[in-house]
Amino acid sequence: MKKQKNLYNAALYCRLSRDDENSSESESILNQKQILSDFAKENKFNIVDYYVDDGYSGTNFDRPAFKRMIKDIENGTVNVVITKDLSRLGRNYILTGQYTEIYFPSKGVRYIAINDGFDSNNSDNDIAPFKNIINEMVAKDTSKKVKSVFQAKMKKGEYIGSYAPYGYKKDPENKNRFIIDEPAAEIVKRMFYLATIGYGSRKIAKTFNEEGILPPAVYRCLHLTHTPVEKFTKTSRWSDQAVNDMLHNMAYLGHMVQGKSKKTSFKVKKLEMQPKEDWIIVYNTHEAIIDKELFDEVQYRLKSKYREKRIGINLFAGITKCADCGYAMTYSPRHKKGLASLFCSNYRRRGKEGCTNHMINYDLLCEIVIEEIRKYAQLAIEDEEAILKKLKDKTKDTDKIGKIALEEELTKAEKRYREIDDLIQHLYEDNVRGKITDERFTKLSVNYENEQKEVKERITNLKFDIVNFKDTSKNNERFIELIKKYSNITELNPVIMHELIDRIEIGQGYYEKSEATGKREKHQDITIYYKFIGNLEQK
Repeated sequence: MKKQKNLYNAALYCRLSRDDENSSESESILNQKQILSDFAKENKFNIVDYYVDDGYSGTNFDRPAFKRMIKDIENGTVNVVITKDLSRLGRNYILTGQYTEIYFPSKGVRYIAINDGFDSNNSDNDIAPFKNIINEMVAKDTSKKVKSVFQAKMKKGEYIGSYAPYGYKKDPENKNRFIIDEPAAEIVKRMFYLATIGYGSRKIAKTFNEEGILPPAVYRCLHLTHTPVEKFTKTSRWSDQAVNDMLHNMAYLGHMVQGKSKKTSFKVKKLEMQPKEDWIIVYNTHEAIIDKELFDEVQYRLKSKYREKRIGINLFAGITKCADCGYAMTYSPRHKKGLASLFCSNYRRRGKEGCTNHMINYDLLCEIVIEEIRKYAQLAIEDEEAILKKLKDKTKDTDKIGKIALEEELTKAEKRYREIDDLIQHLYEDNVRGKITDERFTKLSVNYENEQKEVKERITNLKFDIVNFKDTSKNNERFIELIKKYSNITELNPVIMHELIDRIEIGQGYYEKSEATGKREKHQDITIYYKFIGNLEQK
């Protein structure tokens, strides 16, 4: 190349993408700057500035430093652009060609790609279009390889995104795995609970905004990544869309769901949503925040637009469980005599094959819960030492008892899993012998296989809970301070239930003859488990 006597004001443009960074040290920004600087000085070009896009793909031109350089060309500050090679300018042969063949000449800007021997002042530049095509082919091939690696990671249940979903954070020891972020997880639990009692996405968002709860992006910036908030979000408020997306997110069940969208082309950033059947779902990759019964209840309500005006508020949604089978209690707003009641969902779905009818009157359960909360709240105020002693006595063996209960539940679940295997085997034999029709066999086997899938998921979760079982006895004082607030409680509301109650187990009702009246009276075991300390007594 010949040295020019005319004054050139040079823009030295450097670009490095993540793919380039992994391929060769010669592509580094520092190396590019050195090559460009030496060339400019040798040719006596006046260096206006270095324009550096570090971490940007060459397949599109939506890059901050490149746009700044174009702005300087437009205002006449720059009249020559120099890059290390054509691929640094871009890897999209159509757009790169538009700049080198049309835009730069129309603005009187000379373009030089040092290593490719390209200089727009020379007529011998016929090879440039072919090099641009080759650069694009390299970018396309790299994109395929990266996608292939990502696909393999997703199929193994490894997370490839930048940030974990709200409620989780990346494991410091394994960035492809989630661990629970306790403060945010509590908000997620409350969100699902509010959804089950009739709150829509908009109402939940409004509630969180009024309470000053930080939305996901702001919370992440302030507490997890410690990055400037304004860099990632323009709003500091919850949106109904964000809430709606979270209520549909299977990650809260402990499943890794990826591949929901993909780029339409490696040249563009636009994402195209994929049908659910094409999603990559790997089950039980991390600890769940929401149990399946609660998640399914929310999905049903979202799908059917079930709201408070239609069914009334069920304060016990996601909280009441059948004491025998562990399934959620289903709410019926109008049972006998128009009274609201709760039923074992397993019994409702499978009849006596699943469980027995653990029905309880809704209003009666409210009265029982209020009475017990008020009793312990008064005791906490009047004689804190007494209740503290009761809690200490109660929690002496909490770890042991709690772990035994989990192990017993695991044994039951594993037994049921084996039973279903036997049932399916017998069904198959009966079908072969002609005892049942193919249609009947298909229907029954599908039901059993679905149940077995649920049981298997429960077994996995129980094993995780047993391994990670934690002592709750240190939370006694926290519970006392919390329950003191409710000494004068007269009715339940969502806040009280979310703050105070972990779950309530409903036993099967039975009748006994009263010695006082001579009439048959119904009795029912109800066990209330409080947050932090578990259950204190049975009714």
